[in-house]
Amino acid sequence: TARCIATDQAWFNRKVTQGAVLYVMCEGGGGAGKRIEAMCRTHGFDDKTPIHFIQVSVRLLNTPDDVDAIIHWAEKCGAVMVIIDTLNRAMNGGSENDPKDMGDFIRSCDEIRASTGAHVTIVHHNGTNQEKKGRGHTSLEGAADTMLLIKRHSTDITAKVTKNKDDEDGWNVGFQLKAVDVGIDEDGDTITSCAVIPADVETARTKSGLTGHKACAMEALHATIIQSGKRVFDRPGFPDSANCVGVEAWRTEFYSRTEGTQETKQKAFSRSLND
Repeated sequence: TARCIATDQAWFNRKVTQGAVLYVMCEGGGGAGKRIEAMCRTHGFDDKTPIHFIQVSVRLLNTPDDVDAIIHWAEKCGAVMVIIDTLNRAMNGGSENDPKDMGDFIRSCDEIRASTGAHVTIVHHNGTNQEKKGRGHTSLEGAADTMLLIKRHSTDITAKVTKNKDDEDGWNVGFQLKAVDVGIDEDGDTITSCAVIPADVETARTKSGLTGHKACAMEALHATIIQSGKRVFDRPGFPDSANCVGVEAWRTEFYSRTEGTQETKQKAFSRSLND
């Protein structure tokens, strides 16, 4: 979406209004460079394209310094869209379930929008209940104008509009994550990442059969591979050129998406991994 807006290209055959985008990347910074390079190589734009990435932890709980900093950079680059990725990391110690913390977060986003005139997009995890529209307090859903549910199917992914305050909802678009070679590491191994490409998705055919923690674990695995996956070659038991990550990186991503005590998360991950 950010790429389409910055380059004035249609988003899944839908018209956009061109402008700069400010992407506040609170998590996944280790794989950010790879993802940006994959996007550049796939879609053919360069460092002059007005997408501006900030890799920093922020605390948007009605915190003037952090809110003012985002407003400053959005105004400086003339952003028409500000992306906060993710809500949990942008709370930085707050609780998604606390109505006060969620209210403070929403007010911070409102202040950014009111001061800059930019659209504010929040990336947020669903949690273990895939039918919920977002983790945490329900005031977030009430404050949102539009909500999209990103859902993985057997081979493809859909983005479904589950709420659209001023227009039609219930429609979706399909896409795939294309593996892209973005360089060679110091050991001579190929470094890969993924880029989004449109795809025709038959959503009826693609139920995975995974629910609860198992579905969350699968989504965490996909996300970790995108962020830090590395191809392996000539390793017994692995398909040649398989894109892999270590279990600890997977575990860390799963924990970030799961609520409960550390012991609860450990047991849930162990069971999900075995399943």
